[in-house]
Amino acid sequence: MKTITFYSYKGGVGRSLALSNMAIKLSQLGKKVCLIDFDIEAPGLQYKFSNDYKYEPVAGNKGLVDHIYKFSNEGVLNDSIQCIVGHLVPKNRNYAVIDIISAGDFENDDDYWKKLSVMKWSEMFYSAKPKGTQFFLDLKAKIQKEIKPDYLLIDSRTGITDIAGITLKLLADKVVILAVNNEENKFGTKKVVNALLKADNHEAKIHFVLTRLPYPDSPLEKAEESDLVKKWRDQFNLGLNSAFITFSSIYSDRGLQKDESLKINITKGSERITLDYQKLFSTIFDETLNVENEDSTIKIIKEADELYEKSLTEEDKSKKLKLLTDAIEIYDKKPEYYFERGLIYLNIDDFKSALKDFEKSYEQQPDDDFTKYYLAIVNGKLERYDKALEYLNDPFRFPQFYHIKSTILILNKQYDEALNIINTGLDLYPDEDYLLNVRAELYRIIGEYKKGFEDIYKAIEIAPNTGIYFATLAELNLLNGEASDFYLNLNLALSKGVTEKDIKNAKDVYEKVRTDQKFIDLLERYQLQQSKIFEE
Repeated sequence: MKTITFYSYKGGVGRSLALSNMAIKLSQLGKKVCLIDFDIEAPGLQYKFSNDYKYEPVAGNKGLVDHIYKFSNEGVLNDSIQCIVGHLVPKNRNYAVIDIISAGDFENDDDYWKKLSVMKWSEMFYSAKPKGTQFFLDLKAKIQKEIKPDYLLIDSRTGITDIAGITLKLLADKVVILAVNNEENKFGTKKVVNALLKADNHEAKIHFVLTRLPYPDSPLEKAEESDLVKKWRDQFNLGLNSAFITFSSIYSDRGLQKDESLKINITKGSERITLDYQKLFSTIFDETLNVENEDSTIKIIKEADELYEKSLTEEDKSKKLKLLTDAIEIYDKKPEYYFERGLIYLNIDDFKSALKDFEKSYEQQPDDDFTKYYLAIVNGKLERYDKALEYLNDPFRFPQFYHIKSTILILNKQYDEALNIINTGLDLYPDEDYLLNVRAELYRIIGEYKKGFEDIYKAIEIAPNTGIYFATLAELNLLNGEASDFYLNLNLALSKGVTEKDIKNAKDVYEKVRTDQKFIDLLERYQLQQSKIFEE
């Protein structure tokens, strides 16, 4: 069992999220992992996994605080730790379950905070016969004996505290220290690193991670970043034990500011932070994963992952497609491989191939909302509307789901149901311009032009450079007998990139001007073909 502690002097640096990403990668590789939430004053490690794993607490939702309290205040040491071990069950059936010792029932149990406030830390560590060190060594020994994990990952408490000392000096084989670039972090991190390096019994290797750096867009910015890392290195008196410490960086990610989700193997497109987490994983774990007796399955998965990760930064669609196909041929049990390839097939209008890939992704990860979303889209493209709707059950987590469900209902001529879905979506997200546009399209279809105008003008006010909104406005103009406004707004729509495919769904409207020379000339000006609009 390898024990790795993730520590930061201050909060808000991405420590728990980094640990969570490392844990999910180990889970994907089939490794047995146990987590401990030692951040007992700001607990909640299990929440980091909520989109990809189902948290199953132990009976009574007991955790680390209950275990410590029972010993420190009642003098009772549990014979077994099974009473505090919960589980994170992956939605992807091919991944390994992650065991977790949470902090406890901090959300629903007032006793959690009472126990935390009265625990006898001083007696455990500073009395005439302190038993705290032996208690935590006993905890680690029981984890190794009863759970038998390949890796024990510890989410440490912040600051310079007894708990931090336990997790850093007593329990860890390796320490991952994260910090952002400010004076508070420099001060605290320097004290902790130097204390670890000077310790007589120091054996744990240290990996320092400078997080949330802005991504360098020029050679000058890259040079500035290198200089910054060098300054951090100089903080740590590395002449003492320089062989024990390594450095890396994690760049900032705008998406994490909205939703702290797992990013190490994203399935929703290419993101820079994914590569940073992959590098961090290799730095921390390759030494222990690349042993002689490493089983062939893990080697195969790693080879496939390398191809998948390369595909995330490849812009050429044909090359990207080949990388993903090669990854799937090597290892066919990763839903993200199929999902990413399905997106490419969808983008090139190969809907049947996209459907097969999204179905394979869904088969392996049936609870993933975005896989359901794209299954609905592809089935809609293939005019399998009833099948598409099977994947779109309320409630929805994102406004896009209201858009796609209402669009499919409209295509299936279920106008009342579509209007109800759109109205529900706009009640929740009143300024979502694409929902306003789809309702305007629906009002155009059912002949309520005045309401349609109100929605489309609001949509254009929110997103004035979206060409399809001007096409919707043009269609309303034509049906409302405003021919000159029709041509004015259609011209604007085409100038903003609208294509034949974008307006094909309203071909019954354009049929009214199909032989109009002005319409023909406008299409020719933008090199559009009538046949693509009116084809069956």
